[in-house]
Amino acid sequence: MGSRLKRQFDQQTRDAIINAAVVNRRKPIDPEQVQKGFGDRMREVRLRKGISQEALALICDVDRTYVGGVERGERNISLVNIYKIAQGLGIPAKELMP
Repeated sequence: MGSRLKRQFDQQTRDAIINAAVVNRRKPIDPEQVQKGFGDRMREVRLRKGISQEALALICDVDRTYVGGVERGERNISLVNIYKIAQGLGIPAKELMP
């Protein structure tokens, strides 16, 4: 009885996963588009606040070339650095999300 129940549960689980995948099918995430959108948003906020790339880099304790690379969408930025940059810009991290 136990193994029949296990097989039934396993089939139900598989069916649920397949149904969820079909219902929730979404466009795949394009990493380059995400990075570019983040960088564009970061540049927009930085310029609006009148902060140079060099000043932001100093505030965030990162290299100036890193800031430029992030703004151009060339860097896959870490979560820690997202928070550093948001703090340096004086905004919540969620405001940098594209």
